[in-house]
Amino acid sequence: MNSSIVRRLIASFVAITALVLVVSALLNRWSFEHSFRTFLAERDSELLADLAPVLEDHYVSEGGWQRLKSEPRLWLRLIRQARIHSLRDSENREPPPRHPRGRDRLLPRLVLLDSNGNRIAGRGLVSEAASQASLQVDGRRIGRVLLTPLDLRGPGTEARFSGRQTTSTLAIAGIALLIASLGAYLIGRSLRRRVTQLTSGAQAITNGDFDTQLPVTSSDELGELAQRFNALAQTLKANRTARRQWVSDIAHELRTPLTILSGELQALEDGVRPLDKDAIRSLQSEAQRLTVLVSDLRVLALSDEGALTYTMAAVDLNELLEASIRQWQDAASAANLHLTWTAMPNSDQARIVADAERLSQLFNNVLNNSCRHTNAPGQISVALERRGDEMIVLFDDSAPDAPTGSHERIFERLYRADDSRSRHGFDGSGLGLSIAQAIVEGHKGSISASTSPLGGLRIRITLPVDSDQ
Repeated sequence: MNSSIVRRLIASFVAITALVLVVSALLNRWSFEHSFRTFLAERDSELLADLAPVLEDHYVSEGGWQRLKSEPRLWLRLIRQARIHSLRDSENREPPPRHPRGRDRLLPRLVLLDSNGNRIAGRGLVSEAASQASLQVDGRRIGRVLLTPLDLRGPGTEARFSGRQTTSTLAIAGIALLIASLGAYLIGRSLRRRVTQLTSGAQAITNGDFDTQLPVTSSDELGELAQRFNALAQTLKANRTARRQWVSDIAHELRTPLTILSGELQALEDGVRPLDKDAIRSLQSEAQRLTVLVSDLRVLALSDEGALTYTMAAVDLNELLEASIRQWQDAASAANLHLTWTAMPNSDQARIVADAERLSQLFNNVLNNSCRHTNAPGQISVALERRGDEMIVLFDDSAPDAPTGSHERIFERLYRADDSRSRHGFDGSGLGLSIAQAIVEGHKGSISASTSPLGGLRIRITLPVDSDQ
């Protein structure tokens, strides 16, 4: 199987994860540096606030900055004094020990300027970015002290802390990417296996193996796809079986009249049977049977293709049913069947929009089926009624009923339940109810079969009523 799609999905997942991690790392780095610099600036401001009173007291006691200029170590003692006061006042603990490497990261950043801006002490840089505190005595400005921002790229403790944070962030991102890659691989492998099953199943169906069924191991979209695939395989299998049965039934239906025609023609040719009116009538009967069968097959073929045309117009179901009843009255009487029907009293309520010719064909097919399969003496009853926006046509006949479990199948093409519903010489192709179902569905109605109160079969036809009536 070509797994390039799965590989692309895995690569896309890993790439998106990596992009999210990189963006997250950059944002986290920016947020950390911003917060850390803010923290350092606040710490520097607090230190300057502690150092300023010490320097102001020194200025008052010494009368100026002259001694501080001449004694550099005094600058260091003043800074340490400010640190000691700050720690004792805020946390009540002893001052910290000297830096383990003998270096103080604070001294190179501090600078003291007089009121004219001249450097008094300290090696710090004078810049706008530096934190500063103004020094005043009796409301008179005597100078200012500045603290240069800490360089986080340098070798100091703060820089090392920042570097460790960056390293930790990258390590976490790497681990997350590794976990995401492993998860993507496992998901991709599972996806590849299920896609392979679908591909193999599709190939099996292409080869005609409709018994193929895929395992349904989940309720997600792929699980639903597997269920639909299995349903498709069963449908194709059922269609193939129906097609084979359909061809076999058609061959059987054609074989009977053709065999009779062939036998009678052979008898006429051999002189066994004289060529008289009875022989011609028999030949015409079998030819008519073939004509009806071919015509019905064509109607069903047009229905399957959606090409069965309908000429819709306002029709009166009372009139259509009455015409069909009159047409079948003599044939039913000859078969010792009592045919009755109940019309709607108000014909205006019986009008619908439909194809009158197709509905007549529908009613004739159902009546033909009842006459063919009702035992003599028997009864056939037809009734029309309206229920809301639907017209209900009921065809009831007396015994026998269709076998148990076959009511839904009698609309199948060429379906034969058994011989219990005998025939009385009525012509038929075995497709009448199938055509009736196609016509009803073409009118957006429904047709069903059930046991009749008369002891035989009930055919119920439901047709929509024209909304304008």
